[in-house]
Amino acid sequence: MMDLALDESQTLLVRSFSDFFTKECPPSLVRETESEGFSRELWRRFAEMGAPGMGLPEDMDGLDCGLLELCLVSAAAGKVLAPLPFAEVAAAGRLLARYSQHAQLVRRLARGEALLSLALPTARVGVSQDILVPGGGVADAVLALEDDILCLYGDADLRRSPTPPNLGSGCPAFWRMGSESAAEPIILAQGVEAKQAFATAWAEWKLLTAAALQGLAQKALAIAVEYASTREQFGVPIGGFQAVSHPLADCAMAVEGAELLVWEAAWSADQNPGRFQELCAMALIFAAQTAQETTSTSLHTHGGYGFTEEYDIQLYYRRACAWALQGGGVSEELLSLARLRSNIAANFAAGER
Repeated sequence: MMDLALDESQTLLVRSFSDFFTKECPPSLVRETESEGFSRELWRRFAEMGAPGMGLPEDMDGLDCGLLELCLVSAAAGKVLAPLPFAEVAAAGRLLARYSQHAQLVRRLARGEALLSLALPTARVGVSQDILVPGGGVADAVLALEDDILCLYGDADLRRSPTPPNLGSGCPAFWRMGSESAAEPIILAQGVEAKQAFATAWAEWKLLTAAALQGLAQKALAIAVEYASTREQFGVPIGGFQAVSHPLADCAMAVEGAELLVWEAAWSADQNPGRFQELCAMALIFAAQTAQETTSTSLHTHGGYGFTEEYDIQLYYRRACAWALQGGGVSEELLSLARLRSNIAANFAAGER
């Protein structure tokens, strides 16, 4: 039986990180770091909270937390648009921790002293060796799947481009994989093992990104409700008009649904692993669509003010449209989900025969 209620420790975790981000990541910091998409000082304080090592094994200086705990932190970061590559570092770190010979690097990740990311296959630029890596602008190393070989790429300064202008969607950068100008990558695994390990890490990145988008949508809805409750027309708050309140009510239901789907996907990692990748894809699709719809509705609730830089809602709207794109976007994820469903159906049919 699936129980999605948070226990006492998880509730405390949410409160602790909500308080942390409220204090350490005001909208002014988000605006100041838009060009870089990253705040090293915020990351340092984030690391002091133990966040980078939450999902890593205890014997590698981690806290051995589950995916649900990671999702709760990612959602808290999403609510304040924290300029931190948490999803990338967490998913990549958990993948690298499978290989004990790299325990030293994993320990550095746990302490926040190094940053690691994933090279997502959907972000490859044509037939080029350049791949847009989420968090690649600040990553010290990148994990990539080359055909059926899992590689660890270092030499960051030689491989990565400057962070391209991206309207505050993070700190991505193009990495040149297999470039002759840098050292050869370290091979971690090959064959089926490599493919399965990377597929799991990729699914975890989708899940944590979905959690961040769900947190973003939740805060965008709160901003809209607050504005609709105080902005008056014809002597009454505009929230009293059905044309304003009904779309917000629809968004509220979608935001709750996105949260439940994220939690279900996290739950399935241990309880229903056969559906984990599928549920992570579903969570990212629904959370991305919900974030885009909710921020759009909130922005229009503000009227013409919503499009101006003085109002915070435009910060949320731009990121809602951009965050999922680093992995290919909703359209690509729908295709990925269709392929997963097709493979499941084919395997089931083969088993029947």
